[in-house]
Formats: sequence, C-alpha cells, structure tokens
Amino acid sequence: MERLELSYGLRLLPLVCQRLSSTVYELCPSFVYFELTRLRREVRELRMEREVIKKAAAFFAKDHR
Repeated sequence: MERLELSYGLRLLPLVCQRLSSTVYELCPSFVYFELTRLRREVRELRMEREVIKKAAAFFAKDHR
C-alpha cells in the first residue's frame, strides 16, 4: 500500500510545486523578483569562476607537457 501511495504522490509533486510557485508569486512578487535577480547573479559568478578554472587547467596542462 505504501508503494502505491508514494507513486501517486510523486506524480502529483510537479503539480503541487507549480501551484506553490504561483501562489508565492501572487503573495509576494517582489520576493520572486529579488530571488531571481540573486540567482542570476550567482549563475554569472559561477560561470566566471568556471572559465578561470578552465584557463588554469589548460595552463597547467600545457606546462606539464
């Protein structure tokens, strides 16, 4: 019985998340805006860090040859 309930719950999870997400946005759109801004900034920083790491790896790989 538990397995059936779990599978039923997992199918509903995306719908529940979508409803919660739209409810949060309706209740507090400024929170969603600021969170989106923060996440975009974080993505930009992580991409820059990844580029630095790639360049460092290429530099040290070339140095070892």
